[in-house]
Amino acid sequence: VVVGSGRMGRIRAAAVASNPRWRLAGLVDVDAEQGGALARLHGVPLLASLEDAVSALDVSAVWIAAGTPSHRRLIETALNAGLPVGVEKPVAMSPEDTRACYDLAAARGLGLMCSFQRRYDESYLALKQAVDDGKLGRLRSVHCVFRDFPVPPLEFLGQGGDLFVDCGVHDIDFVRCLTGEDPAWVAAVASTWHAGLREVGVAEQVHGMFQYPSGLVVTMEVSRTSPFGYDQRIEVCGDLGVMAVENEPRTVARVRNAAGDCRSLPRYSFPERFGAAFAAEIDAFADVVEAGAAPLVSAEDALRATIVAQAAASSASRG
Repeated sequence: VVVGSGRMGRIRAAAVASNPRWRLAGLVDVDAEQGGALARLHGVPLLASLEDAVSALDVSAVWIAAGTPSHRRLIETALNAGLPVGVEKPVAMSPEDTRACYDLAAARGLGLMCSFQRRYDESYLALKQAVDDGKLGRLRSVHCVFRDFPVPPLEFLGQGGDLFVDCGVHDIDFVRCLTGEDPAWVAAVASTWHAGLREVGVAEQVHGMFQYPSGLVVTMEVSRTSPFGYDQRIEVCGDLGVMAVENEPRTVARVRNAAGDCRSLPRYSFPERFGAAFAAEIDAFADVVEAGAAPLVSAEDALRATIVAQAAASSASRG
C-alpha cells in the first residue's frame, strides 16, 4: 500500500503498479478528491488511514510518501503491524526520531528503506564505480548543482522547508556514498530576492562548503529555480581525473546552423530525470521484503545525511 497521493505518491504508485514483483493493494490519503483520483487511476481502494488499510487489505509492505511530519507515526504503525517500510527522505523530522524508527525496525526484524534515488541512477552509479575503481585517484573536490524546475507556487514556498534539508540532502548523501566520510567543517549562506519570501524567512538559493577529514572539499549550490529546466549536475575531481554527471536532455536531437549549435533543453523536472531510478528503488524494495536484503541506505547513512543537512541549514540561517 502507498501512503500519500502527492507528487511522490503518484510516482511510487505508478512504479509499484508497473512492477511485476508487486501488486498495488490500495492507497492511503485523507484527501478524498486527490487520493480518490489516483486510486481510480490504478483501480484500487482508497483508505483514510494506514490502520484502516492494514485491517481491510492484504498488505505485505508499506511505502510512505506522505508529509515528513507524519513519517514517524506511519512508520511505527506499519512496523508494529509486522510490515516492512519504504519511506521518502527524510525518514523523520529529527535525528532522534530517525534513530527511534530504525531501532523499532531492528527490534521487529523488519526492513526500513530510506529513499535516496541517486544511488539507483545509472549515471550516478557509473560515477561511484569509477571512484571505487580508483580511476579518479584521490578525491580533491566535488561540486554539486541542484536547481529545481518548475518553480513551486508561492503559497507552497511560503510554507517553508529548508533547501539543504529538502533538496541538498540528496547530494550530501551521495557524497557520503562516494567517500564514506562525513564533513568535519560546514559553512553556508542563503539568498532571497522575493520580498514575500524574505518576510517569512524562506531562502530562494543556498551555497554550502563542506570540508572532509581527507582534505576533500565539497561545494554545493541549491536553488528553487532554474531558468531553463531541471538542472542537476555533479563534478568530481581527483588527482588522476575528473568525471561529471551532466543534465539529461529531453531529446538527443541537435541543430547546427548560422545561429549556432543548439541542443535540447534538460529534462523538465525530477520525475522525468529520475524516473528509472525511482522504479529501480521500488524493485530493490522487493528484495528487502522478499529476501530480507539490507537496504542500500543504512540507518547511519540516513542519520548522517540529515545531521549534515541540518548543520548546513543552521549555518545559512545564522549568516
